[in-house]
Order: sequence, then structure tokens, then C-alpha cells
Amino acid sequence: MSTEVVLVIALVALVIGLAASALLLVLARRLATGRVEPRLDAPPPPVAAARDSDNERHWDQREQELMTLAAELAEQRDTLERRERELRATPTPAPPPTPRAPEVLVTGRTVVVGGPDSVEQAREVLATTIQRLAASQTADVAVITVSIPNEEMKGRLIGRDGRNIRSFEQLTGVSLLVDDTPGSVELSAFDPKRREVARRVLEDLIADGRVHPGRIEISYQRAVAAVDQECRAVGARAAAEVGITDLNPEVAAALGTVAYRTSYGQIVLAHLVESARIAGTLASELGVDPLVATRAALLHDLGKGLPDQTASHAIVGAAFARRYGENDAVVHAIEAHHNEVEPASIAAVLVQAADAISASRPGARREDRVAHQQRLASLEELATAQPGVVKAFAIDAGRELRVLVEPEAVDDLAAGQLAADLAERIQQQFDYPGSITVTVVRELRASAVAR
Repeated sequence: MSTEVVLVIALVALVIGLAASALLLVLARRLATGRVEPRLDAPPPPVAAARDSDNERHWDQREQELMTLAAELAEQRDTLERRERELRATPTPAPPPTPRAPEVLVTGRTVVVGGPDSVEQAREVLATTIQRLAASQTADVAVITVSIPNEEMKGRLIGRDGRNIRSFEQLTGVSLLVDDTPGSVELSAFDPKRREVARRVLEDLIADGRVHPGRIEISYQRAVAAVDQECRAVGARAAAEVGITDLNPEVAAALGTVAYRTSYGQIVLAHLVESARIAGTLASELGVDPLVATRAALLHDLGKGLPDQTASHAIVGAAFARRYGENDAVVHAIEAHHNEVEPASIAAVLVQAADAISASRPGARREDRVAHQQRLASLEELATAQPGVVKAFAIDAGRELRVLVEPEAVDDLAAGQLAADLAERIQQQFDYPGSITVTVVRELRASAVAR
């Protein structure tokens, strides 16, 4: 209790005491004057009358002094109350803060950065998270085997003068390896999505039994549509694995596309599911709501499955997620996972941590394989950048570059010149073992419908 409050209480008590004393004096005077009952018909004695007159003047003087003192005390009380109200209205400056170690405050857990136990706390959280992760690494091979019912099917797949196998490889961009291995043929390509489309085309041709260029084109169109539909289902299943069931169908389709993408030999979709589980566990260990961290970690490499590569996959993926209704917290964590945007939330930092843990664990990634894949992709990009080129495929483990051109834009003479130019550029720009054969395919087709 402040000194001003105590003083006010004391003054109030003094005023009450003085008022009570005045009342007692008045009562005593009245009792003193009423002690002798004078007779009505007899005048009062002169001595008694003089004494009563002096007493009355004395009591009047005492009463006047008490009233004056009470008024002064009341005025002092009002002054003190007014001063106390002014002090209450004036904000009291806060004392300077005591220097202390910075803290990262999260719901349910406090980690003191730079404190004596900060490193141990971080190790405990990471160890608990990694122990709860049951990850399996499936090697992504470049060659897959497809069974055939009999050896006669190999002849049908090759076709007269090899026309069927040429048509198959031109459409799919996958090498069809027909050798002496009984009961099987092999498909070779560095792009997993191409391999999957080619596998479906080949299985459809084997099941139907009719193999010719027209039938190969029909099977190819069916296979592309089936793979696109499968991407949507795969994306929805991957989201359900980490507890997300309200994903937009377009986002689910883009997410399923990265099932056919690899990053340093690691399947991107497997990496995303693994990162989502790690981020969710980290958030739970720190007491943060795991929903945003899990969702952002699942979608953080979404841009790798999108055709728009005008910017980095983090920025492209964030823009795509925003377009299809993902909230701002998730979008920010996606665009900030490679520090192109400064992380401004705990969820964004957790996505970065989960991405690093999933990518750096032993066996997750292989540098030599991705270097080979990048070389093959660069070969195709070099060819498709030339005028008149429709498609380009690096096949046979990069030992052949097959280029399809528009017959109206590139004539026979220009096709030969294009092959020579590409071979010279490859020699100047690439390091590779052995040799690379450049094959330019110019095919003119004319069709009409009789009705």
C-alpha cells in the first residue's frame, strides 16, 4: 500500500474523531446547563447566570475551533486524493530488462538458445523423430523387364525391317532391348515416367497380339491417359498416408506426377512423404500444431512435377498451391524451404529441417546417378532447342540421341546437316565416355478419310 493511501486513511480517521469530539462537547454543554432546573417564577441567581454565560462562550469557541480544523483536514484530504489520481493516470516507466539468453517459445515446450541444455534438447528432439521414422529405400533402376508369352512375340515387336521397334521407340522415347534372354524383353530409359508409359504400351500390345505402327500409337495414347489418371490416385494415396484427405484433385495430380521423378536417385514422392512424417513428428515434439508442417512438407517439392520451370521449383510450387486454395502458412513454408524467401514461421523452419533430414540420411541419394541423368537431359534439351525439332530422346544409356523433326520445316538435306551440327556441339559441350550417335528422323505422313 502506497504512502499517499495511508495518509488519506489517517486524515479521514482524524476528521471522524474531531467530529465525534465536537458532538461530545455539545452534549456535555447541554448536560451541564440542564443540571439545575430553575424555577419559572424566580429569576436565576446572578453568580450562576454569569458562570453559565462564561461556559457557553467557552463551548462555542471550542466548537468553532473544531469545525475550522475539520474543514482544513477535509481540504488536505481532497488535495491528496487528487494527487493520487494524477499518479495513477501517469504510466510508470518499466524497469530495464535483465539480460538473459534468447528463447524460442513454442506451445508446450521452451528451448533456450545458447543455454547449457540447448544442444541436448535439440539432439533429443531429432533423435526421437528419426527413431520414429521407418523409411525404406527402393533403388530406382533404369532398366525394367517385361515378360512375353513366347519367342514369336519378339519377332512381332521388331516388325518387318524393324519398323515396329522404331515406331515404338520414337513414340515413347524408351529403348526396347530384344536379346537372346528367353521369355522377356527389356525397357531402358532414365525417365521413370517414360518407362512406365512404355511398359503399359508394351503390355497392351502383348495382350492384344497385334503389333504395327498404328496399333502402337493407339496403345501409346491410352497409356498416357492411364498414367495421368494414375498420378491423381497416387497423389491422393500419398496424402492419405500422412493424414491429409482434403487435397485438391489438381494438387493431388501434380503430387502423383513426382512419383516418376527422382532427385539424386531418390524418388521425389517418397521423399515428400518421408519429409511430411518427419515434420509432423518434429512439430509434435516441440508442441506445435503438426497439421501445417505436415501439409507443407508433403507439398514442398510440388514444383518438380509441374511443366512451368520459369522459376525455381519452390516458387513455382508455392504459386501452384496458392492457386488451388492452400492457406498462406502452407504456401509460405513451400516457397521458403530453399531460403528464396526468408522463413517467417516455425512451420517453415520445420519443413527445411525435415527436407534436410530426409535427403541426407544414409542411402537416400546418389551423386553419380544424378550426374548421368542430368547429362542425358542436357542432350535432349540441346536437340529440342534447334528449329524444326519436335522431340528428342537420349536412348541406349546416352549412346544415341534420336531427334524427330517436322517434315515441312526440315527437308532431307537439312536433316543431315542438323545431325552433323548436333554431333559437333555435343563434342564441344559434353564430356562422355565412348561415342554418341545422333539420328535425325524425318517422316512424312499423309492420310485421308473415305466416307
